[in-house]
Amino acid sequence: MSGMQPPIPVARALRQIEADPRVTNVRIITISPAETTAEIDMETALPSRWLAAGESPSGVRSAEPVTVVFGGRFPIEAPRFYLRSDFDRSHPHLQPRTDGKAEPCLVAGSPTELLRSRGISALIDQLAVWLEKAALVQLIDPQQGWEPVRRDGIDDLVVADAVKLRGLVSRESGCTALASRRATEKRRDIRLHCIAVGDEKAVIKAEIAHQLTIGNTGLAFVAWSGKQPTGAPFVAGRYSPESVSDFKTLFARAQELGCAEMLFSKLHLLSLRIVGIRFRFPIPIAVIIIARRPCNVIGVDSPLEVIPYVFEIDGTENDLSRSSAKPVRLASHRSPISPDLLRFASASRRCSGGWSLLGCGSVGSKIAVHLTRAGDAPMRVIDRAAMSPHNFARHGLLPTSVFDGALLMSKADRLQEALNSFGSEVTAEVADASRLIIGGGAPKFADDSTLLVNATGSLTIREVLSSPDVGKPRAVEACLMGGGRIAYLAAEGPVENPSSVDLVTEAYRLFRSDPEFRDVVFQSAPIEVPIGEGCSSLTFPMSDARLSALTAPMAEQISKWRESSLPEERGEILVGVTPADGLGQRWLTQAVRPFTILKQADQSSSVRISVGVQARIEAEVASKPGVETGGVLIGRWSEVTNAFHVVDLLPAPPDSVFTTNEFRLGIVGLKEALEALHSETGGALYALGTWHNHLVSSGPSSIDMRTAALLAVRQFFPVLLLIQTPGGYRYLTAEVIFKS
Repeated sequence: MSGMQPPIPVARALRQIEADPRVTNVRIITISPAETTAEIDMETALPSRWLAAGESPSGVRSAEPVTVVFGGRFPIEAPRFYLRSDFDRSHPHLQPRTDGKAEPCLVAGSPTELLRSRGISALIDQLAVWLEKAALVQLIDPQQGWEPVRRDGIDDLVVADAVKLRGLVSRESGCTALASRRATEKRRDIRLHCIAVGDEKAVIKAEIAHQLTIGNTGLAFVAWSGKQPTGAPFVAGRYSPESVSDFKTLFARAQELGCAEMLFSKLHLLSLRIVGIRFRFPIPIAVIIIARRPCNVIGVDSPLEVIPYVFEIDGTENDLSRSSAKPVRLASHRSPISPDLLRFASASRRCSGGWSLLGCGSVGSKIAVHLTRAGDAPMRVIDRAAMSPHNFARHGLLPTSVFDGALLMSKADRLQEALNSFGSEVTAEVADASRLIIGGGAPKFADDSTLLVNATGSLTIREVLSSPDVGKPRAVEACLMGGGRIAYLAAEGPVENPSSVDLVTEAYRLFRSDPEFRDVVFQSAPIEVPIGEGCSSLTFPMSDARLSALTAPMAEQISKWRESSLPEERGEILVGVTPADGLGQRWLTQAVRPFTILKQADQSSSVRISVGVQARIEAEVASKPGVETGGVLIGRWSEVTNAFHVVDLLPAPPDSVFTTNEFRLGIVGLKEALEALHSETGGALYALGTWHNHLVSSGPSSIDMRTAALLAVRQFFPVLLLIQTPGGYRYLTAEVIFKS
């Protein structure tokens, strides 16, 4: 290494390479500002039976000369390694090159990142491993997968859904012609033919010629192997780089892959059909061979490899025979955006049934886009509103111009258009969701929709969805609270029990018991954001980053429910809170068992009691045997569903009277307790009425009726008197509508 002085980083690397015991010689070949080239001799540790011959049967020598090229950007970029010029390029894991050089692919990833993390010695280790596996013909590792056929040059693109192509393969060998669309694309100074294979059914014989004469349509021939005489599938288990350049070599490759006869039978039919036809310009035709490999192809959950080619016809030369010198070009396969591809990239599973989205605003659009990117787009999106300029501050969609918001385009239509660009089939409904659910005729939900996501943030929609017998899928509510610091996600139980209103009322109780949630949820007030002359939107100002950080976990949970199932025989609440600086999140999960639903023929309202309230009532009754006891019922009343949702109790004041015939509610400390409840929950929870027990199974007494009438005067919604008896619950409601 004397006489020439490479740059210091290169000299340092060469010194480290020279110290490796597997390297027997290091020679600097050239030094320039652009690169430094060195040659090293690598011992390959051949088995003893091959050492005498000096090389393995696969052509790997006992000492391989390797050229190491350090570019001018070293050590920012890793050096390149090249094998001798006569090295057998039929080995897998060689980089595609048009200059004929043999460059081994040393790592499944970035060599530069490996250099950064483990130094130059790690690249030498990988080179030694590569040469050893090449000698043993073990470069293809079944655990990693089959190396796709190497192509040193690409002339065209074939765009086709690989999942659907593989779905054509059957036990018997075959070939089918599919309709396609063709276009010429210019990339820098290169013109590529791009052939998009459609999902249409196979083109029948009579249509083959016609398909080539209409617009920019074309043909793609898809061929696959069948089974061997033994009945076992034909497996193309020998790796070889691409060698096709004309029909003669295409036939040889098709024979190697087990589908030559079927493919060339179809091509012969094509040549017969186009006799006498003159085309205005050459028409590219795609040939796609589906090869069955011994193991799954790298990066694909299938042993079927997609290998495309392209040739042209113009009507002047129709020799498509197996010995023809007609040129065949190599093509690169690209998959179109499709739900199957998105599921594969997202490591998600196909879900049974579909789902619908109510509300295409910020939260709804983010959730829809997240799930669509995972291959699970909604079947239907519903919203009556139009996009306004300020919506784009945190909406899941991007504007196409600064005038988008002023055009008042429908949120549902815009979202549908965006989601369908992912290969989905989403329909949009521009309508008032509450009218669709109640009073608008038949519900607009797909028959196989198994989930309805309510992202409207609307109290009205929440209560409408909680109405009995609305004919809808099981609902999940997703919204933000507390100025965008709280994420709320709730899945109702089967048959609306617990319902969306049950769940949010229970959530308010949970918020009250947690100081952080309580202070954020109940102390944040919305403000008006001006959006134009004479109108405004009541909303919470927040950044897109904050909203995205909270909607992403909700989308993830919805995706999990879609892939497995919603909680059985119960509902579930998930709430997340992020601190004021936005750095971090804390999530709580609460299972909610079905509420007890009371509905009496003599009462218009119904009563829904949580499991926790029932347990506390039973415990209180057991603690005072032989006398009546009671307390105050806490929760919410829904005017839409005409139902009381009871989730909490206030104990009886100390001056209450407990006797065998009567429970009389005291007043000491009661006013203060109710004021604290109102203050701590911002009025989200309030007193609904009272409860007491009877020692025998009986309905409301005359005292109960007078008490109900007196209490009804003091509030502006029905008062509830709940009675626990040995035979079950009874209740009484009273309301004063007109007061003279």
